[in-house]
Amino acid sequence: EDVVPGRPSQSQFLSSITAGLPSSSKRRVKQSILLARKALSLERENATLSRHLDAEKTKVTQLSDELAKAHKKLDTVQQPYNYLVDSIQGRDKEIANMQLVIQALQADLSRARQDIEALTKAKAQ
Repeated sequence: EDVVPGRPSQSQFLSSITAGLPSSSKRRVKQSILLARKALSLERENATLSRHLDAEKTKVTQLSDELAKAHKKLDTVQQPYNYLVDSIQGRDKEIANMQLVIQALQADLSRARQDIEALTKAKAQ
């Protein structure tokens, strides 16, 4: 019970109100007053929790915004890296294609040398 100096306690307050009432009426009034106080207490607690919930929702919104900004910055930072990786991969493909062309040209050169050698032998005979 909350005891405030100069103010009667709950039980004293209830006793003074219910002193002249019949016992069943006293009990009902006492229960009604206790229920009213409990209801007021719960309403106050509900209001406090609602304010706390609103504050937490605001924090969640702020943190979501910060996270979105961080993701955006990360994407921006990775763009040059991605460009370099894509550029290197493109050059690697180009090098592989050029190596295939070189192999084909070397095969042609080898055949041409064999043809020249064969022609030179035929001319010498």
